[in-house]
Amino acid sequence: QGRNDKALPDADCFDIVLQTWGRSTHEQAPKNAEQVLFAMERLYESTKLERLKPRTTSFNAVLAAWSKSSQPQAAERASDVLAFMERLAYRDGDWQVAPDAASYATVMGALARHASQAIAAQKADEIL
Repeated sequence: QGRNDKALPDADCFDIVLQTWGRSTHEQAPKNAEQVLFAMERLYESTKLERLKPRTTSFNAVLAAWSKSSQPQAAERASDVLAFMERLAYRDGDWQVAPDAASYATVMGALARHASQAIAAQKADEIL
């Protein structure tokens, strides 16, 4: 009672915050971006308001944060996020989060910067 769904942020609001973390070089930026994305997903799941639903750009901002990160697990986390996007789109039919060219390019960049040559080559082959 007293809840005003019109006062909730929308996907654009979340994406602004996500893109800010995606551009940041702060050490915690990727983890913070993931937390914002998880909060967005929880809010969407609890309200089922379409305007709160994460979309490809939301996930791409998290990919960008991991790609810029100096954390040792950055390439693996970027690959995990991409795999999650693929699962949501191709298995579950949620085309609003389907990876696009930017998603794949960002993960390939993360692999090139962070992964060993053998792992990067293997992951790149899987992506292609």
